[in-house]
Amino acid sequence: MASVSGRRPSVDQVEAQALEAAAGLRSAGAKLVCIDFDATFVAVHTGGRWTRSAAELRAHVRRFFLLLVPLLCEADVSVAIVTFSPQVALIRDVLRLSFAASVAEQLVVRGDDRSWSLAHAQTTDFAPLWQTDGRHLARKFKLPFMISAALEVQGRRGAVVRNRDTVLVDD
Repeated sequence: MASVSGRRPSVDQVEAQALEAAAGLRSAGAKLVCIDFDATFVAVHTGGRWTRSAAELRAHVRRFFLLLVPLLCEADVSVAIVTFSPQVALIRDVLRLSFAASVAEQLVVRGDDRSWSLAHAQTTDFAPLWQTDGRHLARKFKLPFMISAALEVQGRRGAVVRNRDTVLVDD
């Protein structure tokens, strides 16, 4: 929106970085951006054992991601939170507190819980198995979390998401 003088209002450095990142990811052809939760999306490391409220954890969400995630959704780039934390319900609550419902409902969350599973046969569209070095099913790596998120996005959008279409943001 232009100001009275006809110029756009200035944006601060974090806003500029989020705008640049969203534009760069979109122009690079990213279909899915996977963001780690602990010490990345939030500035603290919960260790998967956060005992306080979602509202208290929401206070630690990095402003960059508060700006970037809606920009990616607007640009038709899917977003997933991928984390080794089993506290998926807490993370979903933090996301609902952080974003408008129209954004929060688009986000895929993959944590170390039993809400998802991955079979060997499901992984072949994401990355050739010779590239995975056996990490495609081992939950000690982020790769299966990302593959599962990609499969969820494929189911929602009807378009295949492969490793070359996916970016991981992790500390």
